Amino acid sequence: MSVYQRKFGYLNRFNTDFGLQVVAFDPDDGEMDSYLSVDSVFTDKFDGTRRYDYGAKYKETSMLYITMVKNNYADFSRTELREVLGWLTGLRKVSWLDLYNDDDGKISYSFLGRVTDVKLQKMDARVIGIKVEFTSVSPWAFSSVQKIELTLNGNKTLVPVCNYSDEYSLYLHPNITFVNKSENGSLNIFNRTTGEETIINSLAMNEKVVLDTNKIIYSDNQMKIFSDDFNFVWPRLVHGYNHLHVTGIGHLIIEYRNTFKIADAFDDNDDMNTAPPYKNILHLKDITLL
Repeated sequence: MSVYQRKFGYLNRFNTDFGLQVVAFDPDDGEMDSYLSVDSVFTDKFDGTRRYDYGAKYKETSMLYITMVKNNYADFSRTELREVLGWLTGLRKVSWLDLYNDDDGKISYSFLGRVTDVKLQKMDARVIGIKVEFTSVSPWAFSSVQKIELTLNGNKTLVPVCNYSDEYSLYLHPNITFVNKSENGSLNIFNRTTGEETIINSLAMNEKVVLDTNKIIYSDNQMKIFSDDFNFVWPRLVHGYNHLHVTGIGHLIIEYRNTFKIADAFDDNDDMNTAPPYKNILHLKDITLL
């Protein structure tokens, strides 16, 4: 899938740092892969008369292609090529690639993966462009990090959180960080929308606990063993608004990314991080004490 956003960020650098702009050499043929094709998961009956279907899974990951030239349309020198190739290649782990529609600093889409190939666009013996191939780890595009941060004073606090991901049937697990500020403290998160409640008790003063997106709980207290102090219910968000009732004393951070089925989204100038009808989903005025 060709990318036409003028700016992108990768490994804490941007194409604009190297004096590069995004272009396209070949015209679009009008067809674009959504990367949402699926494979059925099944087993065959012993005599071959039927199959037992267990569901389906996505069978592809998204591929991005970004073509760039220098801002002044000049040829690339060897030194410039080495700088750009040094930025894009050689990464041993996946990283985020962020796409920007404008120069306002707002991320339109993000992909998790790595650059898997870099080709040089040549004219005669001169290098006039660079084509980057990026392989994602999923068929999804993601929003920028949605972050809610607040201080809890012991009263029950209503926090509306919106999950506007495109996969309606799946839950979204946020990353939650809590720094306790009371003796023998606790954290209680009740999702009124789903009826699920997360309870953590017996927290020491200034103890920091993290419930991550992989359903693992951490504590900065190396001697901590979670047993009856945690009910092992990880908060999860259904599609749309989730009304969280949060109780505790300390500092709470909720972070998550929405997922998008990319399809023809790259031709859409709307910022998906504020897609209607969920624009500006959380303001201080939305947080009330009960």
